[in-house]
Amino acid sequence: MGSFSLGQQLSRVRVIFKKEALTFIYTPTVYVCCALFVFFANYLNFVLGHFFERDQASLASSFFSWHPWLYAFFAPAISMRLWSEEYRQKTIELLFTMRFKPYEIVLGKFLASWCVLLVALLLTSPIVLTLYKLGPPDSGSVLTGYLGSALLSAALLAISIAAASVSRNQFISYILGACCCCLLLVFGSVTNMDAFIQMFAKFSWLAEGLGSMNVTEHYKYFQRGVIALPGVLYFLSTATLGLYAAQLLINNNRR
Repeated sequence: MGSFSLGQQLSRVRVIFKKEALTFIYTPTVYVCCALFVFFANYLNFVLGHFFERDQASLASSFFSWHPWLYAFFAPAISMRLWSEEYRQKTIELLFTMRFKPYEIVLGKFLASWCVLLVALLLTSPIVLTLYKLGPPDSGSVLTGYLGSALLSAALLAISIAAASVSRNQFISYILGACCCCLLLVFGSVTNMDAFIQMFAKFSWLAEGLGSMNVTEHYKYFQRGVIALPGVLYFLSTATLGLYAAQLLINNNRR
């Protein structure tokens, strides 16, 4: 009975996933978002990242280091319509009438949205070819960099989906999602500042605890070619918490 129930749940998640995937395929703005993601990724790498001036066959500093901020603005752009369109078309009530659970809806939407971000990330892969102009690249660090970027995108996307569930307006959903993602990134960088630690010197345990929540520090391990278990668990747990918050908010709005 348990396996049958699990099979039903996965089937319903798959239905939501297919529904959202088809919606993305027929939404022109999704293609625009992917194109802009690739454009800015290349611009930040070659122009602001001074890729060729560094004269290093590495993408760690010039390419992957910008990804947290790219996702902070592009993840909310992908997630902002997930709930507003459901409410506008009044299909959210239909889904609940068909006995879809909130977590099944959230998970299906998340997986479809994550696929969009992964496709956008994959479209940046030709940039790896430029490494060969500077020397033989470390393929291991490139692969771990992309893995870290994918996990990072999942975490920020989940947060964006939770933020988007607060409002039925797409613009407000985007602003909330971008603000939440940016606050998480800024919060992570502030916790390592000497002034901050000195200010709360008496509460060093608190500073260390906050430092463990630093997004960029966990992400840097992947940039260096290291698959750190704490980093993997951090991004997965952040994504899980974001999705859990989203399903709580959706369930609350349902009442």
